[in-house]
Amino acid sequence: MKYLTRNASRVFLSTSKTAHLVGLISWSQLMDRLVALRDMCRPGDPSWLFADRILRLEEWDSESNWSYEGDSPSNLSQGSHSASSFGSSLDYLPDEDDEDSYLCFFPGTTTGLSAWEFHQYDDDFFPSVPHGHWNGKSQPKLDPYQGWTYHGSEQKRREPKKNIVALWNDRQFREFAEIAIEYYLTHHPNYNGWRIPNPRRLPRRR
Repeated sequence: MKYLTRNASRVFLSTSKTAHLVGLISWSQLMDRLVALRDMCRPGDPSWLFADRILRLEEWDSESNWSYEGDSPSNLSQGSHSASSFGSSLDYLPDEDDEDSYLCFFPGTTTGLSAWEFHQYDDDFFPSVPHGHWNGKSQPKLDPYQGWTYHGSEQKRREPKKNIVALWNDRQFREFAEIAIEYYLTHHPNYNGWRIPNPRRLPRRR
């Protein structure tokens, strides 16, 4: 296999980092570029070492290495086929006078994530905005960007990458996420935990 020269790998890394900093590509696209860069570089190349270190820190890897334990609990709980839908919940109600403030999103069974419920106006930022709640309960939670599930602050397991990709390919979920992110930006302007400079930029469809 022919590898990139050190100069070529350095240029690829530099342009990718710049594109992310100016908002041309999302955080997930940058991570995917680092995966590609690591595959194209000879081990020991400074760019390979940088990409490998960042990918390990972010626990981001290629689809073949997106690890999870056994069958997804979501897959095991799928019922008959259903499409994604919106509904309501009396939980996470920031404004009792606003009947739309408890709007929820229920992923369709085709995503493999139908047991997760997402609250559009959730003021909780952990582990991400938005995030899922298992069967609408407070715990565990799902980070729909990286697929990790949490109980409290403890990282437990990971949903299959194909489920996360299917979720972000869902037009209704993308519309839902845009509103959830806009709500958080408006109501929590001092929050600085966003993973990318422009949090409105959603993961790309695949």
